[in-house]
Amino acid sequence: MIESNTDLQQTSDGQEEVRVTDSQGKEFDDYDELTLKAFRYEKKAMLDEAIATYKEVIKLHPQNGETFKHLGNIYFRMGRLEDAIECFKESMKRLKSFPTTYYDCGVAYLMRTMIPEAISYFKKTLEISNAFHMAWYRLGMCYIHSSKWHEAKEAFERVIDMNPGVIIAYYHLGVVCDRLNETERAIECCNKVLESNPNDTHSMIHLGFLYSSKGKYGLAVKMLEKAVELDPSSHDARHQLETLQTMYSPL
Repeated sequence: MIESNTDLQQTSDGQEEVRVTDSQGKEFDDYDELTLKAFRYEKKAMLDEAIATYKEVIKLHPQNGETFKHLGNIYFRMGRLEDAIECFKESMKRLKSFPTTYYDCGVAYLMRTMIPEAISYFKKTLEISNAFHMAWYRLGMCYIHSSKWHEAKEAFERVIDMNPGVIIAYYHLGVVCDRLNETERAIECCNKVLESNPNDTHSMIHLGFLYSSKGKYGLAVKMLEKAVELDPSSHDARHQLETLQTMYSPL
C-alpha cells in the first residue's frame, strides 16, 4: 500500500474537491465518495465528523489498513492515545510493511511513557526501514528514559550520520556523552547546537556545567551569564551562575 497525501483544492466553478496523491505526486482515482468526505473533514480539522465518517468507511471496507491509520492519526491529534494505538495496530495487521504506522504507534506509546512498548515499535520501524532517522531519534529518547546511555549514544549518532541537520540530536547526544563522562564530546555537541541556534539557553546552561567540571570557570560564567541575559526566569542558569560567582573568581 502506498502512503497517500490529501489536499483540498478549488475547482473552476468555486467548488471544493479533494485531490489524493501518492508520495511521488501521482493522483489516485479509486477512492469512494465516503472516503473523500472523511478526507475533507480531516483537512478542515472537523475531527469528530472525520472520525464518524472513517468508521463508516471501515464498516464498508474492513480490510483497508490505510483508513485505520487515518483514524489513528486523528485520535493522536486529539490526545486519545489509547484509541490511536488500537487503530495503528489494526492498520499494521493489514499493512505489515508500512514503517510510518509502526513509528506512529511507537510515538503514542512514548507519549504514554510506556517505554518498553515504544522501543519495540521503533525497532520494528527500523527493521522495515533502517534509514528512518526519526525512528532512531525516538529510540534514543527511549533509551535516555531507560538510562541506557550507550544505546542512546549509538541511536543519536545514527541520526546525525543520516541527517546532520537534526540539531536536537546533537543536544541529546551531548547529554548522553556527559553521562558517559565523555566531557569533551559533550562540549562539542553543545557548541554544535549553538552554531545553529546561538540563543539556545539549554545548551548554554549545559555548557556552563561542562566547563565548570573541566575547571574552565571563566568560560562557564560567560555561558551562564548569557543564558540569564536571554532568559532571566531560568532558575537553573541563575543558581549555577551564583554558585560559581560565590566559589570562584573567573579566570
